[in-house]
Amino acid sequence: MKIQIDGIDTKNKGAELMLVAALEQLETTHPNSEVWLNHTGEFDPKLLPDFKLDLKIPKMRWLSKWPIKIFRRMGRPFPITQLTQFHVRKDIDLLLDAGGFQFSDQWKLTTEQVKEKEKYYKKLKENKTRVVLLPQAFGPFETTYGKQVVKILSQYTDLIYARDEQSYQCLVNAGAEAQKINISCDFTLPVKGIIPERFQYLKGAVCLIPNHKMISPKKNNKDKYIGLLKNIIDMYERKGLPVFMLNHEGFRDKSLCDEVNTVSETKIPVVDGITAKEVKGLIGNSHTVISSRFHGVVSALSQGVPCLATSWSHKYEMLFKDFSQEDRILTEEVDWAINRERIISIEQNHKTIADNIKAVKAPLLLKTQKMWEIALDLKN
Repeated sequence: MKIQIDGIDTKNKGAELMLVAALEQLETTHPNSEVWLNHTGEFDPKLLPDFKLDLKIPKMRWLSKWPIKIFRRMGRPFPITQLTQFHVRKDIDLLLDAGGFQFSDQWKLTTEQVKEKEKYYKKLKENKTRVVLLPQAFGPFETTYGKQVVKILSQYTDLIYARDEQSYQCLVNAGAEAQKINISCDFTLPVKGIIPERFQYLKGAVCLIPNHKMISPKKNNKDKYIGLLKNIIDMYERKGLPVFMLNHEGFRDKSLCDEVNTVSETKIPVVDGITAKEVKGLIGNSHTVISSRFHGVVSALSQGVPCLATSWSHKYEMLFKDFSQEDRILTEEVDWAINRERIISIEQNHKTIADNIKAVKAPLLLKTQKMWEIALDLKN
């Protein structure tokens, strides 16, 4: 079978983890497959584990990186589709879209970008490629362009998996065919982490994962967000619990980690430049995780590690609901005392919370297994 995986990169450790999850599944169920890795941005195949699958990476994609950005700023698609993620191969049996959160009014698509997506999916349909959108977050869709994207997805894809009930409702309310949509949890839960020997000294520490997307020029909240992270570090350090920061995506998150360290009372370690499986292993080795990255939260909860998060999308609240964890959101917009009480509540009930999280994982894994059975069935 010839399979293509869309919506992937290795700069974002969540995107890399979703790719690894898909490849681990395919190696188990379709080991002789040819798999095209249709990456959307920065991509380093050396970060991936060794697979026996016949992995194919589009050649010369790097040539179009800057020209694509220039055309995007002009609101126009790059004309040489062979050098973009919108190149359609005629012999692909199954396309799996592993983008975690790519369809929403938040991304403000231009008319040309909407047309580009429609042309891409239409050609896939004409080639009789089965198109499956793996579990991801969707919405909201209140704009004209957002609703057009939903119409395109509904018309040209074979199966859509929403990661949560709210995403499902966003799709249906925007006009998607309900019979094409299923709900399943994040599919990285089964991936096992790796703990590099050089980071064993961080075992039992508190893992803090910043996210530059939490900073909004409109809200002018940079100082408040950095202040929240500083307060978290100082609180744990005073309690005698070591803290480290984990860079989950690229240079902007790394710069944010460095900025936090400049204002904190104690300079703490910053872990950077490791693989997605190592990131998951490091998170699983932690005492508590406080994450502004979605898959930082997933990696914590899937390994029974108590977790809190900041949020810029409904996907965080919905994820905590999957694990029966309510009131786990921190925000820079409220008094520190409120956030402090939420953290204290986690620490005072740490073992009970960890046990409750672990108890919820088994039925979620069964949902993921069922999702893969349906998604990979070409007869559907």
